[in-house]
Amino acid sequence: KTVWDYVGKLKSSLSKELCLIRFHPATEEEEVAYISLYSYFSSRGRFGVVANTNRHIKDLYLIPLSSKDPIPSKLLPFEGPGLESSRPNLILGLVICQKGKRPASSSETDKIEEKRSR
Repeated sequence: KTVWDYVGKLKSSLSKELCLIRFHPATEEEEVAYISLYSYFSSRGRFGVVANTNRHIKDLYLIPLSSKDPIPSKLLPFEGPGLESSRPNLILGLVICQKGKRPASSSETDKIEEKRSR
């Protein structure tokens, strides 16, 4: 519950961005590990927290989502293809990123170059 409270607060943050990732096992071998990891988190009612040293990524959570469970309301709405209504058990990644500085538009860049050339 506390993670969802935290996520709710971050949705209105101007300095953070939430990104949702859907993980897929690529091979049969990975599928065994994927199901095992899903079962581990799901049976304990827990999320995984991934260690990170990238300063642009604040947190990364692994979230088990049962094929029968609705998408947690704190993750909605989200952009992209969404999740099919008939889906397998999933592991979702919730990445909490620091928003980068907005790149200057080309007209702003032109003005800066113009000032430098004087």
